[in-house]
Amino acid sequence: MIKLVPLEEIVCFEAQRQYCYVHCREESILCSTHSLTELESILPSPPFLRVHRSYIVNMRKVVNIALVSPTKYELRMREGRVTRVAVPRRNVPDVKRFLGLSS
Repeated sequence: MIKLVPLEEIVCFEAQRQYCYVHCREESILCSTHSLTELESILPSPPFLRVHRSYIVNMRKVVNIALVSPTKYELRMREGRVTRVAVPRRNVPDVKRFLGLSS
């Protein structure tokens, strides 16, 4: 079955092993036709940004970026089945720049 999901309803895409999931507000859908690398090349930026090797996030769904330990950051999402997304320290400057925050 094919399900079309409007981009504005997508919170993030997540890679788990050989699978890719589309996380929306109320459901997660298996997306078996594209890898994150392929999605990254076709999704509009903004609002989508690859923040982790396993996540592409709709940055319009982000509430804030938080330092949760000396070496760990995470994005807190406004809605959806996925509410927190880890951000590697090396990607934090890009994420902050994308959000219009100082790095």
